[in-house]
Amino acid sequence: MAINSGADEWAGPDQPRHPLLLCVDAIETALKDVTGVDPLFAPTGVKRQALVRLTKLGGRLESLRMQVMANSGDVAEADGARNVASWLAPQVNTETATQTAAENLACDLGAHYPLLREALAAGRANLNQAGVIRRSLNELRRIEGVTTEILTKAEELLVEACDTMTPKYLKSFADGVLEHIDPDFFDDAERKKLEAELKKARAEARLTMRKRGDGSTDVSARIPDSLALRLKTYLEAFTSPRHQTTADTGEGGTGSGSLADAAIGSRYRDPATGERLPHDRMMGEAFCAFLERFDPHRMPKHGGMATTLVITTQYDALTDQLGVGTLPDGTRLAGGDVRRLSCNALILPAVLGGKSAVLDLGTARRLFSVEQRIALGIAHPTCQASGCTVPSAWCEAHHRTPWSRGGPTDLANGMLLCPFHHQRIHDDSYLVKEMPDGSVRFARRR
Repeated sequence: MAINSGADEWAGPDQPRHPLLLCVDAIETALKDVTGVDPLFAPTGVKRQALVRLTKLGGRLESLRMQVMANSGDVAEADGARNVASWLAPQVNTETATQTAAENLACDLGAHYPLLREALAAGRANLNQAGVIRRSLNELRRIEGVTTEILTKAEELLVEACDTMTPKYLKSFADGVLEHIDPDFFDDAERKKLEAELKKARAEARLTMRKRGDGSTDVSARIPDSLALRLKTYLEAFTSPRHQTTADTGEGGTGSGSLADAAIGSRYRDPATGERLPHDRMMGEAFCAFLERFDPHRMPKHGGMATTLVITTQYDALTDQLGVGTLPDGTRLAGGDVRRLSCNALILPAVLGGKSAVLDLGTARRLFSVEQRIALGIAHPTCQASGCTVPSAWCEAHHRTPWSRGGPTDLANGMLLCPFHHQRIHDDSYLVKEMPDGSVRFARRR
């Protein structure tokens, strides 16, 4: 679409040309005058002045253009466009998003921030500074209780700061401008803001784990900033140079603690070159070490076993590092890994005999022991109600023959049921049928 030069749309034959178009004409003429001039041969002083003045003039020219955009709704309406940006973009072969950003800034300056608009037009503020100030003032406007007087004072301070601050430092100043103006109000507003942010971050917390099929799992998480920093601090404790130096020399450690530190420190160097591994690789190794060394006694318990990881393995795999072990979700481990993990607290190797029968770990008493619950969980990884998928770690131990009627507290008389089905099995309005695979089915009595 060709641009209509449009001069005659406003000016009649006896009318003077509009000042806006006169300005545009002068700019075009001045640019034509320097066509072919090679800055390479300009004196250093000339280039110094030209760079500074052209940069400032560029901002002032953009400020003028945005003022025209903010007041050109009639142009978009006349040509059936949704807004000025969507009309202008195809006229000059640019992206609509670029023009939309300029139009939004122009409208905000025209409607809310006259001091900033004047500073931009006069060259006392540049576009980057204007963007920082606009975002800061818009955030202030959204805070409940902020008055017009506070907004005006904040705009004055931020525009004044443009004379001495780059956009980076201006942003830091803008983040604390409310505290500078009204400290008491800032404390209350900041508290509400942080509480709202934390509530939102908690509501959006997510963690997913996807097995890749090659022995590794992708872990993706979104957590509040404070907790992410906490995790980062924990992991960096494993990767810090001081930690590795202590581990390598044995200084500052005693007994088995030094040996453990040395084993961890060695993970962060390439065994072939001795060079430190890339940071992301070190953090991955640190995360693995953190999970392996975290004290499981600090974790919440359910029936005494929710944090106990059971590895099912043959006896030879544990003693000779041969064969494989199996985790509750079916993941297979090499015999050496089984032996290493079995040394950690609450990593329990469930050793199978020659006929792969789970050894009875418990004794006869009123309540099932943790060991017995673990053994039951190995045989039935989920609730034993048919079709129920609640993990065994969340289930309750039930006597098939009630203990009050002489039923023993042993594996043969035990089963794991989730709380819902545990209530059902004690509900006389349901019939219970035991299946050959050890599961149970319920049917309401007629």
